[in-house]
This record gives sequence, structure tokens and C-alpha cells, in this order.
Amino acid sequence: MLLSQAKGLAVASRLRGDSAGLDLAQRQAQWVVGRNPFAQSTMYGEGYDWAQQYSVSSGDFVGSLPVGMQSRGTTDLPYWPAQNMYVYKEVWVHSSNRWLWLMQDLMHAPAADSALSFTVTPSTAANGDVIIRVTATGEGRRTFTLRTDNLNAPGGARSAVLRPGVPATLEWRARRLDPREPWLAVVGEQGAPHRWREVSGR
Repeated sequence: MLLSQAKGLAVASRLRGDSAGLDLAQRQAQWVVGRNPFAQSTMYGEGYDWAQQYSVSSGDFVGSLPVGMQSRGTTDLPYWPAQNMYVYKEVWVHSSNRWLWLMQDLMHAPAADSALSFTVTPSTAANGDVIIRVTATGEGRRTFTLRTDNLNAPGGARSAVLRPGVPATLEWRARRLDPREPWLAVVGEQGAPHRWREVSGR
């Protein structure tokens, strides 16, 4: 459960460019290797004060993870006794898979693109239309895509050829579908899901 939630957090944080979210996902991984109420790594052969696990057919191997800590009865107290016993200390392939899945995001964070920088600014026209404006600087041909909630924004993607030191402006005009509800717009470079910006309003 912990690793699955950390994976979801890491994916969302990469998509939104949220470094604080990625830091939190990393702390969840640290919990697995010793930063937990028992100050003991649940991974065999790695982390702080690791211990033997219940692995009958495969034997001990570095990097294995068990099912994990349970709760004590119907309470929320973590249960991790010293006995090497199933189910909590039984080696489980799902845990290791989820660990590797999480590491995919934490170890391979996208590098910053020095050839592109852009901001997204919303405004409201006199007739109530929402204007989404992208100001971009950098180099080369760039295509931006708009995704919205509670906005009707025709026109699809917008492209511009960027030249060093010369800002380019792209614009979408959208109409609210329900004026009583808030709206959300996400703009990003096509093919680069980690490089998106979001704006919202009412």
C-alpha cells in the first residue's frame, strides 16, 4: 500500500513539476529501508538494521521485500514482531516490483530543458471568455497543447518557432461550460508530460 501510494505521488509530482511531492515520495521509500517506527529496514541486505525474512523456497537474497508491516488487531498501531514468520515477513514479489516501479520516477527525474522556458497566464475578456496566454522563450519549433475542465477551448494545439531572446506568445480563448463552477487549464509542450503548467479560476 505504501509503495503504491508513493508511486502515484511520484507520477503526479513529475507531471506537475512538484519537487516537494517528489521529496515526499522519496521519504516514503526511506520508510521502507529504516525510517519507520521500528527503525528497521524491511529490505533484506539493504538499509538500516535489516533482518532475515521468511523465504522458504528461494532462500535469502539481497533486495527482497516482504508483505510488510500489519496493524495490530483493529487498531492503527504498526505490527512488526521479531519472529521471522508469515504473513508480514514473507517475501513477496509485488513489493519488490512496486519498489522498482517507484525508483523509475525517483532515480530518473527529467532534466531541465535549457532551450525552453514558458509561463501561462489567465485573464478574462469583457464578454466573459477566459484567455489562456503562453509566453515562451527558447529555441526551435515548439508545440503546446491545452487540456481543460469546465472550459470549451476550440483550436487544439498551438505552435511557434522560438528564437533566442525573442519571446513568443500563444493564446487560446475559451468559454466556461458552467459559470457557477471553477475551471482548470493545463498547458504543456507536446511530448513532454513532465513540462506542464496549470492555472485555474472561477
